[in-house]
Amino acid sequence: MLNLVEIRNQQAVTSSQLVADVFKKQHKHVLEAIEKVKAENSAVTTMFFESTYTAGTGKSYKMYYMNRDGLSLLVMGFTGKKALSGNSNTLRPSTRWRRNSKRRSFRRTRITAHG
Repeated sequence: MLNLVEIRNQQAVTSSQLVADVFKKQHKHVLEAIEKVKAENSAVTTMFFESTYTAGTGKSYKMYYMNRDGLSLLVMGFTGKKALSGNSNTLRPSTRWRRNSKRRSFRRTRITAHG
């Protein structure tokens, strides 16, 4: 089973790279979708945190971390068989998110840029 949730700065988040892998989308398209969501509603900017990752070539690329609300908002815009499948083991982020949050006794709704 793929774990969509990781803890960063004591907050449960997932990354745009994982979202791209799970939903079988190109990472650049996930980035475009996030930027579109952010542009349409400035209130959601706290749901996404821009970061970078280093590829095997040594080059840095943009990525995002997002909280549960950001993930939910993002995937609502996805279409296709994988996005519509409610029975897939890889697409249970809310359940896993709650489980991970309960284990750590906290629930965060904002992503902060603490290093």
